[in-house]
Amino acid sequence: ANLVHHTNAMVQNHLANHYFWKWTPVPGTVEVDVGSNHIKGNMSINLEPGDRIRIGHEFETYVVKDDSIRDGGKTFKIKDNWKFPSATGLKLWKKDYDRVLSLAKGAYSATNIPEIQAESLYMLARVYHARGDMEQANKFYDKACKHSPELSPARFGLAQTLIWDEAYDEAAAHLRLLLGTCSNATDALAALGLLEVKGGKDRREAFVYLKKAIDLDPFNPDLVLIEALALQQHESDYPLSLDRYRKAVCLLEAQSKAVPAEVLTNMGVLCHETKRYEEALEMYSKALKVLDESPEAAELAKSSEKSKDIVVRHKDNNLFWVYEESDIRVEAVS
Repeated sequence: ANLVHHTNAMVQNHLANHYFWKWTPVPGTVEVDVGSNHIKGNMSINLEPGDRIRIGHEFETYVVKDDSIRDGGKTFKIKDNWKFPSATGLKLWKKDYDRVLSLAKGAYSATNIPEIQAESLYMLARVYHARGDMEQANKFYDKACKHSPELSPARFGLAQTLIWDEAYDEAAAHLRLLLGTCSNATDALAALGLLEVKGGKDRREAFVYLKKAIDLDPFNPDLVLIEALALQQHESDYPLSLDRYRKAVCLLEAQSKAVPAEVLTNMGVLCHETKRYEEALEMYSKALKVLDESPEAAELAKSSEKSKDIVVRHKDNNLFWVYEESDIRVEAVS
């Protein structure tokens, strides 16, 4: 359709959306070491800082600038450390965001209908958002909302960038506007509930938002985790927060998803604060086990054997956790 009528704004917007989601294969293969954020290709690779890439079938990240690399474009730096075992011959994909920007800008210029222009602006904002350029994303989300106030995805994106900018009251206001036109938006309900709690606003109303989100999507562990996080803001709610964390863990396990170490650590703290010391120890131990079983920990363990530096999980530090018989006897005095 775009070839037949390449100035049709609606067609260009649809095509831009297609390329926003499509992964484009990059020629060649790459190799990477566990825990590293430097990727080496078997040939020169044309990537720019901000490019969204996928290495293999699971690992997604961004390309970041590193002026110290000088090998003709074979090596590049990524935002996140490689969390899997070291590997070679991996396929590489990238998002063709430049094409998305070109199509969206063309669509915006090809029409004077505000609603269609709003979709183009929203597409531009999504690219900047995906690249981590929150200021530009905020600018285009805001323009999209002004062109079409009922474009809910653009308003949610605007709220997200405002939260990033710590403009919490303004973000909450936009989330309320969004819910006025799309009352069943679970992500907006959960985000607004958490903002209301953290901002010290009406707690009752905040948990109404959270409860509605969970009622709409009861098997979503992320929503239950947000409720647990909201509850842990106040000491009086620690027991309830702990119950919600347990519920989230059950959902994660039922869906064969890994329970993050951060969740187990939070549970450990809550158990500690509510004097459930045995359970706290169990949660901390599970959290450490999750960390120890990660590829990064295995690589660190190997390197620490050759290093004089002391690390927390060094085998000698096991003594810290073990009780030893002291041969000292005491008696209670009333």
